[in-house]
Amino acid sequence: MRVVEETERVIGERRLATLRDLAAEASAAGTERGLFKAIDRSLAGNREDLPFAFAYVAGEDGQPPAPVTAGAPDWPPEELVGGEVLDVTGRPGLPSGAWPEPPRRALAIELADPSGPRPAGILLAGLNPYRPLDEGYRGSSSWWAARSAPASPASGRARRTAGVPRRWPSSTGPRPTSSPT
Repeated sequence: MRVVEETERVIGERRLATLRDLAAEASAAGTERGLFKAIDRSLAGNREDLPFAFAYVAGEDGQPPAPVTAGAPDWPPEELVGGEVLDVTGRPGLPSGAWPEPPRRALAIELADPSGPRPAGILLAGLNPYRPLDEGYRGSSSWWAARSAPASPASGRARRTAGVPRRWPSSTGPRPTSSPT
């Protein structure tokens, strides 16, 4: 029982450190491009829980989602729906993070848009192939996405003038509601 408790403590500390780093990096970003660079830097520090993390945004006119983080591959738009767990087994070119084998699943998480009712985009998070997607993992992933969402310096007119699309055209997945564990 002690080993399980210690493992959960280490995982919890790692997830909280990722959230802390992400909050600090994201709050310092002055543009959407700067925000997504901050997301890359922050989430790259936790390749155990997030073997990969790719952000996608789309335009108001219904354009297909566009990858905005470094190394993000094109992805079928119909698969990028908030709350969905995607089977990524055998998909070429996905990073394996800290593990010898690549993730078999990825979680699509909405990036909230504080200036409107629709999501600003999707964070596609590769899942640790050795951990279950339990409430703690899902909650932490939602909080990472909440901290990754385009915030005030990157919303509205500032985002449009930076050449980055404003809103995700459609998706009604769950919003982050639980605290990370």
